[in-house]
Amino acid sequence: MSDLYELPNGWKWRKLDNLTEVNLGKTPTRSNAEFFLGDKVWLSIRDLKSDYISLSNEMITDKAIDDSNIKIVKSGTLMMSFKLTLGKTAFADCDLYTNEAIASFPIKDEKQLNKYFLNYALNIIDLEKEVDNA
Repeated sequence: MSDLYELPNGWKWRKLDNLTEVNLGKTPTRSNAEFFLGDKVWLSIRDLKSDYISLSNEMITDKAIDDSNIKIVKSGTLMMSFKLTLGKTAFADCDLYTNEAIASFPIKDEKQLNKYFLNYALNIIDLEKEVDNA
């Protein structure tokens, strides 16, 4: 990995999971319609329409969160779509939850990685070239 690109002095190659958590969302069971009558923001890819997201077409309940063991995405956390629509990014503008097509990247140590730099880096990588489309 260290010979991919020449880095500026003082920079080091690091794997993403050493700098952030990589959390995936979940979808509560659709067979329980009551799970979607709550007040907790639950995002899908179609909600990733701006740089900061606090609204969704769907909301879920605390019971849906508990039963599905969905991890919270804290306000300010960078998110990225990685299924169907690849590489759409946005920041959570409130505490929220996501479906399984969205990954969130809580930074482990903000002295090591700036979330805005991570967003920039993810947006300049040609992700389509890096994955198998099959």
